Amino acid sequence: KDVEHKRFIPILNQGSLGSCSGNAGIGTINTDPFIENKSKYTSNESSKSEYTSDEAGAVKLYSDATKLDEFPWTYPPTDKGSSGLGVAKALKNKGLISAYKHTFNIDGALKALTQYPIMVGIRWYDKMFSPDADGRVYPKGKIVGGHEIEAYKIDKENMRIWFQIGGA
Repeated sequence: KDVEHKRFIPILNQGSLGSCSGNAGIGTINTDPFIENKSKYTSNESSKSEYTSDEAGAVKLYSDATKLDEFPWTYPPTDKGSSGLGVAKALKNKGLISAYKHTFNIDGALKALTQYPIMVGIRWYDKMFSPDADGRVYPKGKIVGGHEIEAYKIDKENMRIWFQIGGA
């Protein structure tokens, strides 16, 4: 079915920092239905302001996620990225989400997306740095890394999934 989850903050721009997972996490919790339920899942006042709805909050979330990932680095000082799982753990630890789940196929992702915006980890190809005029990106060229993005809309008629992709 068609669905669109409304986002209440602008797209964040990670610049040259590998904080896309933090950006996707901040974007997701500031999108319906999470934003309307944020106070329900927040256990105390300090966690409400710890991950602000801007780039600073995304960087803090990214940093916390690197400490929860099973990678041999943390940010700071090492900037090699983090995972969606690390972000989900950090958000749950702060009481901003009540749970998280994984899906590894398109059917599971689409089912989840009918209820909530979702974070998606993808391979990033060099041709994806140059989207079409209508914003479409295509996985072409050489793999240059990974990226975490927020899926927020299903357009069944046109067979499209819409993503919020921050600047890189």
